[in-house]
Amino acid sequence: MDNGRSWFLLSLGLLFLLIHNIGVTCAKVSPFGGNGVYVSNGTHILRVDRDTGGIHSIHVQRDGKIVGLAADIDDGYLFWSDVSRNQRAIYRSWLDGTGVKIILLDVRECYGVSVDWISNHVYWTDSGKKTVEIANYDGSGRRLLVSSGLEKPRGIVVDPIFKFVFWADQGTRKIERSALDGTDRKTLVHDGLQWTNQLAISYPTRRLYWVDERKEEILSSDLENNNVVKERDIAKKTNGDSVFGLVVIGNTAIFGISRSSRLQSTFVQTQVPSWKEVPILPHGQELYSLVAVMPTLQTSSAHPCGEKNKGGCSHLCLPTRGMSYQCACPSFGGLALSVNGKNCEVPSELLFFTLKDSGNVGFISLTGAQSPYLTLVGRSTQPSAVSYDPINQMVYWSDASENSIYTVSLDGTDKKIFLNSSHGIGTVDGLAMDFLARQLYFTNMGQSAPGQDGAVYSWHRIEMISLNHEKRKTVVTNIERPRGLDLDIRNGFLFYGDWGDKPMIVQSLLDGSNPKVILDKGLSNPNGLTFYNGRLYVADSNYNNRTSSPHLMVYDVSKSSWQQLKLSANVSLPMGLAVRGDTLYYTDWVSMEMSNGYLKSYDLRFGVDNNVMLTGARPTGLHYSPLARRRQVPK
Repeated sequence: MDNGRSWFLLSLGLLFLLIHNIGVTCAKVSPFGGNGVYVSNGTHILRVDRDTGGIHSIHVQRDGKIVGLAADIDDGYLFWSDVSRNQRAIYRSWLDGTGVKIILLDVRECYGVSVDWISNHVYWTDSGKKTVEIANYDGSGRRLLVSSGLEKPRGIVVDPIFKFVFWADQGTRKIERSALDGTDRKTLVHDGLQWTNQLAISYPTRRLYWVDERKEEILSSDLENNNVVKERDIAKKTNGDSVFGLVVIGNTAIFGISRSSRLQSTFVQTQVPSWKEVPILPHGQELYSLVAVMPTLQTSSAHPCGEKNKGGCSHLCLPTRGMSYQCACPSFGGLALSVNGKNCEVPSELLFFTLKDSGNVGFISLTGAQSPYLTLVGRSTQPSAVSYDPINQMVYWSDASENSIYTVSLDGTDKKIFLNSSHGIGTVDGLAMDFLARQLYFTNMGQSAPGQDGAVYSWHRIEMISLNHEKRKTVVTNIERPRGLDLDIRNGFLFYGDWGDKPMIVQSLLDGSNPKVILDKGLSNPNGLTFYNGRLYVADSNYNNRTSSPHLMVYDVSKSSWQQLKLSANVSLPMGLAVRGDTLYYTDWVSMEMSNGYLKSYDLRFGVDNNVMLTGARPTGLHYSPLARRRQVPK
């Protein structure tokens, strides 16, 4: 037996004795495959066997690019990601490589996979979508865990014992941490990172480890604070080769040297490195992720989410603290928690929202249980206004960055571009649906590219288009900076706001005729407008400081009278508005500089704020609607 294989057996044996002696409860040995270290190298998954030192190919994916790896030792599952163009997905098999299944499609660049072996969840990063996600082992219950503030998330590791998930972002150069349900997000390491790849946790040392390819170092941090320690300089061992994979077994770190297809080990948390090397692995490709499969590495523990009935949750059981948990629904699929907080159902009344900085478009059920976990219908770069067709149950939203209007079904399928810049679309800040006439109204402001003579054509208008695209026309041209708009379908009125040099609110007929200025004093920057039951509600952000402060106001159409709403809490930059019965909903940004804000409710009867319904990355557009409506106007 050669030296490389000897060190491997010795390190695993020492770890077994260490864990046994400190009294850690061990998981049962899986009957589905041998123990050892698994390595992905693009087209193969290799296993370096613990007992014999043999190297076996347990799975081949021709023309693939297998990168991420994770294992549930007790249940005998192996998970991996493939980022190749034609086989892009997340897969699952037994530890011996049999029983291969695709469990998750619609992934782009999944370079990191990890598991919560206690609650039976798989976690992964997606650099293409800029997300961290979670699903059940069979791929069901899929949710976006983190979808804002990410640029190039790569490495990920789950700690189901202390209930954290850690991930590294090569774009932001941070390592972050959250609870297993995505809440309590925290930056753990933010200085000195350059190109962090795979992460690993060692329970005996209670530390998080990572390999930095550009710095050619193995580093670590405790699980709570920054406290970064350089464990090893690996430059002399890599000779300029790239490094991706890392596992830590007790105080032994094993890392993969990519293009030369070698595994190297060293001690961590000690002064003496004790370098060892495994011979060059077969099927010479670039090495990616590593995962160690030993019964001692995944401690058994009971939790309601790991039971057969998933804590009584119909779709997804998310651990929080201790033995606590919350039920959740998939991010997409048109479902929300019912009143019992356990089952997912199609809601009957919907409050749609856009989160401009995270790119999410979704809804809150107004008839089910309150939940911190959002139901989404779509994503784009910077979604702004949102509206809904309750007859065909299609959601429409505009994107301020892409100069587009999207449409998607309520369950998140059939996403399409409805209009974009090729159709003369600029910035669209307002949308309003005439679901009876099957028409969409929208604001449209932009300018053309310079012509041969250098001239630039600009436009500022409100348009109407039929939902089948057969008819489109401009209804308002005499406007400087159109912003919010809404409709009184029953009485045939169009309301819209103008951010121009003379800010104003205008009422006209639906075809834009007979315009009447209903407010042009005490107004600065009218953003959201919503009409409900004979009243028009307006949010003025006072961005240009033309009034005393940001405020919300209401216009009684029959009395032609305005009233400012007295909020118990000040607003900063109010954006979107929606009304349901006696409740007004509004979005409010903390500031133009900070990427956060709130969705709040306000009781119109008693003049008091009710609660914060959503905290997110700049919530912007709002729209209320029942799930479905008939074509006739209800009496």
